[in-house]
Amino acid sequence: MLSYRLLSHLRFTHPNLFSPMFGLITVAWCLSISSAAESIQVQSRLSPKTISLEQSAILKITLFGETQLGKISPPELPTVDSDMWQALSISYLGSSNQYQFSNGKIPVVMTWSYSLKPKKIGIITIPPFKIEYNNEILSTKPHKLQINSSSFNDNGVNSYENPFYGGIQRIEANVDRTNPYLNQQVTYTFRYFYTARLPNPDSPNYIAPSFSHFSQKRLNLDSNQTKTINGQQFRMEEIKVALFPLKTGRVIIEPAKLRFPISPGLTDNAPPPELITNSVGLDIQSLPTVGKPVNFNNIIGQYEIRASLDKKSVQLNEAVILTVEVFGYGNFETHPNLQLPVMKQFITHAPEIQYKSEIRQEKIYGNRVYKYVLVPVQLGVTSIPSISYSHFDPMSEQYNEISTAVLSLKVLPKSIDVRGIGASANITANTQIKKKMNLIYTASKFFFILLMICGVYFSVKWLQDYKNDKRKKQVKTDPLQNAIQAIRRTETFGDLSTIIYNYVGETHDKSAIGWNPEMVRQHLVNRSIPVKLVSALIDILRQCDLEQFAVTDRQATIEHIRIQTQQLLTQIDQHK
Repeated sequence: MLSYRLLSHLRFTHPNLFSPMFGLITVAWCLSISSAAESIQVQSRLSPKTISLEQSAILKITLFGETQLGKISPPELPTVDSDMWQALSISYLGSSNQYQFSNGKIPVVMTWSYSLKPKKIGIITIPPFKIEYNNEILSTKPHKLQINSSSFNDNGVNSYENPFYGGIQRIEANVDRTNPYLNQQVTYTFRYFYTARLPNPDSPNYIAPSFSHFSQKRLNLDSNQTKTINGQQFRMEEIKVALFPLKTGRVIIEPAKLRFPISPGLTDNAPPPELITNSVGLDIQSLPTVGKPVNFNNIIGQYEIRASLDKKSVQLNEAVILTVEVFGYGNFETHPNLQLPVMKQFITHAPEIQYKSEIRQEKIYGNRVYKYVLVPVQLGVTSIPSISYSHFDPMSEQYNEISTAVLSLKVLPKSIDVRGIGASANITANTQIKKKMNLIYTASKFFFILLMICGVYFSVKWLQDYKNDKRKKQVKTDPLQNAIQAIRRTETFGDLSTIIYNYVGETHDKSAIGWNPEMVRQHLVNRSIPVKLVSALIDILRQCDLEQFAVTDRQATIEHIRIQTQQLLTQIDQHK
């Protein structure tokens, strides 16, 4: 408003000066706009650039410059007719901004993040995203995204199909992010897929990579899952490990292995091969230098901090406990100990440190507690200053500095205990009484312990005698009747096969744990059971294994097999 009045005044009072001055002001205004436009830049980053159909990529678009950006609309997505929409599903993850005072200006950084989920394999071109700022269109650069097929390698050594028994065995290994920051958690997942159990009593042996250049912690084992792959249903078992990179640059996780044991009773059948996953490569990023605090101690994660005193007021030279708690997601094992600010009004003792960790949503969540003993040496109301804690948040890619609240403590003069003067005269007499009482207490405790030992001895002896009497009265039941009753109650094919194994084991006085159809065949043939009955029973066992994954009318099928199994066991039992 003032500039407008000044120009109006010059126009009427000094018309010869008005035109040149107006031109200079116009040129300066245009240059300021041009300079502001040139100071705004836009960048985009795609990570990772190669993924499989089961993974996702993250696209981040960043607008930054030394100016006040104000309210800016999010970037414009490519048009609907773009080929990108046919190959990708795009989800908006949110935005963030960061301000920093430097050289008398305020650089502003705004970031928008998108998740890209592939629909098909191939090389996908991500066209430029556009942002409108100050009547100017800013564009990002295009990106290429390589989409590979499923992480299964049908021609490699990570899959196996048993030609004798049937069933497919497969393994794979991957990580949830391929370009983490230093000391940021990376979840390594090993998966074992199978359609049927191999005929051996022992489980396959998982041989993990060495995970050199990582700090590691085993996550929970997730079992009893199913997954459909290429139209075929698999059972799946997972092993997950939290890894924290300890060095930057390219790091390769060597392949994991799954080694199968040799099946007993099948000496003429070659053992399954050792399955091996592909190696996994990661590009570990170093932490950014922009915005790094001066007191930063290489702490990476997401944390909070709080502090408290166990008393609000104490006497001079009376101890008070300061508790400082740091908690959140990250690798606490690499954290340096907390440093308190200088407090001359206290004598500070070394802290007692307690640490515990747990797994929350497949992340390492920790809680470290520092307990300091403080002894005040000054009277009056004093305070515990704020305790700061700097860390780098890899999710927001920003440095954060958190701190505790200021705590107040009232220090009072030390009072004199008048009762202590009179009590000193009775110390000698009280000492003699305490000695006699301690002697009586010790004798009573010894007698009580002896009484407890006798009671436990006679109780255990009575219980053993009772069990022996009960065991003698038990009558051995008929294995056939047990099997028939269990078959009538069973609802699943897995339970039905277990009943058959238990019947054969009981009639042969052996445990049926780890048996397979071929072992059942050998035991029945050795007992001179007709080959026709043995073959029919083996067919039922194989059908039970296959029916667990088949898409059929399960109720009708299991009812038919139940009746057939009862008849076969009855006929076999007659040949004992």
